Amino acid sequence: MSQFNRFIQADGPRNAVVTLTGILDSGDAAFVPAISLSDFINNDDRFDKLNGFRVDEINYSIGQGIQINLTWAGVSEQLIAAIAGFGKLKFRSSGGLQPIQSAVGYTGDINLRSSGFNTQGVPPQNFTIELYLVKLYKNF
Repeated sequence: MSQFNRFIQADGPRNAVVTLTGILDSGDAAFVPAISLSDFINNDDRFDKLNGFRVDEINYSIGQGIQINLTWAGVSEQLIAAIAGFGKLKFRSSGGLQPIQSAVGYTGDINLRSSGFNTQGVPPQNFTIELYLVKLYKNF
C-alpha cells in the first residue's frame, strides 16, 4: 500500500507552492494526477481559465533506489523532471519549465510516477517534493 499526500502551501492569483509527500512500501506507484487544476481556487479573475503551471523550482528528497518522474498530463505526457536522491533544481532565471499547452490531450495537471522500488528486503521508502509554480491562464 502506497501513501500519498498533497499540501498546497500557497495558492495566489499568480504563484502556487505545492508539497508532495509519499511512502512506497509495496512497489512503485503512480499518482495521476498528483496536482490537479481543480485543487486551486485563488485564480486571477482577469482571465477565463487556469490552464496549467510553469515550474520555477523543485526541491526534493527521494528515498534510496527510487526515481520520481514528474510530467504534465496529456495523451503523450511531457516530462518535467526525473529526480532521484536529494537536491534543488532552479529554472526561474531561464523562464521556468513550460508545458506545450497545444499538445494533444494536455490538461494542465501534473502526474507523479515512481520507478525502481525493490520489494525484496527493502524497507519502505519516502519522498518529499516541493514545487514552486506559476499559474498559466488561457483567454477564450
